[in-house]
Amino acid sequence: MTELKVHSIFPSFNGEVCHAGQGSSAIFVRLAGCNLAAAGHPCLWCDTPDAQTDWHSLSLPIGEVLNTVLDLGEGIRNVTITGGEPLAQDGTLVLVKSLLAVDKHVSIETNGTLSIAPYAFRCKDLHFVMDYKPPSAGEAVFDSFLEENLSYLGEDDFVKIVVLTDQDLFSLSEMLMKARVNTKAKIAVGVPFNNPVLAKAIVDEVIQWRLDVTLNFQLHKIITPTIEGAVQGAYN
Repeated sequence: MTELKVHSIFPSFNGEVCHAGQGSSAIFVRLAGCNLAAAGHPCLWCDTPDAQTDWHSLSLPIGEVLNTVLDLGEGIRNVTITGGEPLAQDGTLVLVKSLLAVDKHVSIETNGTLSIAPYAFRCKDLHFVMDYKPPSAGEAVFDSFLEENLSYLGEDDFVKIVVLTDQDLFSLSEMLMKARVNTKAKIAVGVPFNNPVLAKAIVDEVIQWRLDVTLNFQLHKIITPTIEGAVQGAYN
């Protein structure tokens, strides 16, 4: 029986860009383990650092994960699968197909370094939010981005570029150009909630150069930094 390493399953809302929209209610399935962390390159801006490994996880049959989502999410159609890195587990594809079969709207948050080709079957209820890691992520992570993934994304998907440093801001235009050439997806630029000086610089850059992007403010961190801890559900 296929199992998944699960960090937590909980009701909340989408604090970042996604097809369902920021602020939309969703059941979150946070899977444990990340290929970048396993290679010694953990993300500095990971929402949940202890989900980068499977030390704080339960191995659950996919059927149990599905039933938990259904129990917690009666009346909620959106399901956000995050991590860790969801694509690092083979069982994620099975879970996605199971969720789609019961008419759930699925959004997958991925770091962009693992192939999304197995999900190329695509459908109107499956969408991606894919990171495009900036230079501040480190050379090994920056170079591990799979550009071919961009071609699999559709008009309702998002490529998310996180800006954390002045170097990232300097590289933003080049990254945007590369993404634009290779994808139909919308492009979002992450604005740090805890650095107002850099946030203003990002906004100024977008306005000055008329950049066709969506600014991604992390609503869940602005509203309350503890919201996830307050609403974690069956597994945590």
